[in-house]
Amino acid sequence: MHLTWIAFLIATLALGVGAALQGAVGYGLGLLAAPVLVLINPRMIPGPFMLAALALTVSMTLRERQALDPKGVGWMVAGLLPGALLGVLVLTRLPQRTFGIVFGVAILLAVLMSASGLRLPKRKSVLGAAGFIGGVMSILAGMSGPPAALALQDEAPQRLRAMLSIFVIASSLISIAVLIPAGRFGIYEIELAAVQLPGILLGYLASYRLVAHLGGRSLRPVILGLSALTAVVVILKQVL
Repeated sequence: MHLTWIAFLIATLALGVGAALQGAVGYGLGLLAAPVLVLINPRMIPGPFMLAALALTVSMTLRERQALDPKGVGWMVAGLLPGALLGVLVLTRLPQRTFGIVFGVAILLAVLMSASGLRLPKRKSVLGAAGFIGGVMSILAGMSGPPAALALQDEAPQRLRAMLSIFVIASSLISIAVLIPAGRFGIYEIELAAVQLPGILLGYLASYRLVAHLGGRSLRPVILGLSALTAVVVILKQVL
């Protein structure tokens, strides 16, 4: 595995900022870091990123364990496997150039979901659909949170963070499980995950200071704007 020190530092910075925001307000890691990682090395997404991010989501789950409600995310988890299988089917048939475009579009879709302000009824069908879309996005964009966050947006902040953490843990494990037989996750991907751990762990530690001071919406326009910008850069890199 070849990664320059400059590339490592850029990746660590993006992951650190994203993890700090994720730990504080419940989102930000995938939206901010994933497009940067794709620009550095496309193989950092999806498996390595999801494996490394498990360290953050497990830590957040333990921190917010008093607000956990596993039943509340059960229907979303049920939709993950078929969504992930569809995502792998698409991924294995895409050339690298096309994957970059699809990835960028998926990030823009995640941004639109997060910025839409839609109020969805908390029905089983809605939760299941959010899980299915999250499963597809976990493979194509390395993140499953935006559709789940949209379905759960009326929950209290601590409860929302806890439920999203459970959902993301499930989506990461399921996605990695379906990537292995598809030949998209092995020793090389584990090495790429190890490279991402320092930034995620540093960001999580920083989130303890942020969680008491940031509201869920205070940095939302900045996070979504930067995410959209980097997604456009990824797309332009493939088409120009």
